[in-house]
Amino acid sequence: MKHLLYILFLFVVAFGFSQEQRFEGRIYADSIGEIQVNIVNLTNHLGTTNSRNGEFSLPAKVGDSVIFSSVKYKVYRLRITEENLEKFTTIFLENDVTELEEVSISDIDLTGNLKTDANNIDTHKKLTNTDVGLPAPQPKLTQAERRLLTATGGEPQLMLGVLPTGFSLGRMLNQLSGRTNMLKRQLKYERIEANIKKAREIHEDRYFIEIIEIPEDKVDDFLYYCNTFQLFKTYIVKEEESLALTQFYLEKAKSFKKEYQIDD
Repeated sequence: MKHLLYILFLFVVAFGFSQEQRFEGRIYADSIGEIQVNIVNLTNHLGTTNSRNGEFSLPAKVGDSVIFSSVKYKVYRLRITEENLEKFTTIFLENDVTELEEVSISDIDLTGNLKTDANNIDTHKKLTNTDVGLPAPQPKLTQAERRLLTATGGEPQLMLGVLPTGFSLGRMLNQLSGRTNMLKRQLKYERIEANIKKAREIHEDRYFIEIIEIPEDKVDDFLYYCNTFQLFKTYIVKEEESLALTQFYLEKAKSFKKEYQIDD
């Protein structure tokens, strides 16, 4: 009898998932085919990303708050209406232009050669906890990491794709509904976007155009290409590796241009 009730419960849950309303539409923005926009329903804590043509589909109901965010575009917020659920919604995103702080270069002896000047700038390592004998701080979990940890029942091994030995009804339902896999994809995209944002905090686009010699309209493609290499992820978090990062960019620029058939 218990087994029968359990099976009926699973059918009810599955039916509930199948009957949910969906918010569907298409994003229009510059280079949207190359950019993943995080689309998150802040009310039910579900999220997704757009396809290469900008289309998306997300569970939602009237009154839910949905946010569109990425490192390239301005954040866009929307409160779901009946019309959003009945019709295909069009979303227009604007490029997010970051104003750079003024930098004084009066104490830097410039040669006029950008590559030489970039290598001549002194960099100083910041003191860390371990430098002064303190324990290293534990990294804070991001929102996507917290959601995935909750969905997997607090099992870190599930975040790595390892099957645990324990049993949790909530964890099993998340796996059956596809929520766990969706959260894993969302976490993957969040980490990619964080890497690209960090790279742009270290070097502005002018650096890639004039020093690394990447065409202006291919800078985004180049950074996503670099993100496929582990060295990129290592160098962007270590300030003392600035020269190694520059050398990495110069080397990968060659293979990138060859793969994308870009003439020097």
